[in-house]
Amino acid sequence: MANENYFAAFFKPLEAFKEMPNVPAFDSSQLIEQSKKNFEAAQQAQQILAEATQSFFQRQFEIAQANAEGALQLVKEIASSKDAKDSAAKQATYARNAVEKAANDASELSEIASKASTKATEIVSKQVTENFEQATKAAAKPAKKAA
Repeated sequence: MANENYFAAFFKPLEAFKEMPNVPAFDSSQLIEQSKKNFEAAQQAQQILAEATQSFFQRQFEIAQANAEGALQLVKEIASSKDAKDSAAKQATYARNAVEKAANDASELSEIASKASTKATEIVSKQVTENFEQATKAAAKPAKKAA
């Protein structure tokens, strides 16, 4: 796999640490594997955020379209009103419904963003935790003694 060669080549200079005295044991293959996992976690988080962004803007477009259709319907209803009192009542009803709908729509959009952010954060957080655990284990390995 091309990525494996890239990661192996990138960390090859670190192999020299294996031979140095008083340096904790170093496993470059483990570091390469952790780097791959970091990259994969970042890709997963980015994919979730990209999909959520697309979903967010698609829903925002749908909301705008529905609002435009509602406003057009209001204009038609006002045009067919019997008198100013009937027209004002229709406008008041529309305004009340529009405010309620706007609050619901904002809540829905906020939930889309929040869910995606939480999922992406969980992925990255899990990987960071794993990195610390691996680093702790690696640091606990005995250092090579000087000859």
